[in-house]
Amino acid sequence: MIDQIAFYSATEIHSDKIKAVLGLSGAPWVTDRAEMLTRLPPDITWYNAVAEMQFYNELEIIRWIEGPHFTLNNPNIDLGDFFISHYGIHVDDLTALPFGGKLVQEIKTMNHSAPAFHDVSSPQYGRRYHELIVKMSSTVYVKLIKRINHASAP
Repeated sequence: MIDQIAFYSATEIHSDKIKAVLGLSGAPWVTDRAEMLTRLPPDITWYNAVAEMQFYNELEIIRWIEGPHFTLNNPNIDLGDFFISHYGIHVDDLTALPFGGKLVQEIKTMNHSAPAFHDVSSPQYGRRYHELIVKMSSTVYVKLIKRINHASAP
């Protein structure tokens, strides 16, 4: 089951355009700046990366600030506009891909800026994520998302 639809945004202007197109300019989007370690197989080297994400229900807008990311290899990036980055699915286990495809990025988040990650009363307190991005076709990607909860989260 798909839990998330993520749009790629190169700029804040594109982010605003995505919200306008979706009719959600006035919606209460939650912003999170995530610092992470990432690698792009077959390269086994881990790199630092930063992404700014905005969330509203099942929708995400992602803008990469620094570091390598799979989106650079999506042919839609040359269009100079926003596009669907990936479809996200939350999973309990990342040891086996539930379907075909090619692993193009692995991510381990290290720090999040959204207040819920720092509020001891929040279920998101201290949470991190381990994610695998799988290429299904030239422009279709699926992100498998595993939540890593903090030991003292409620």
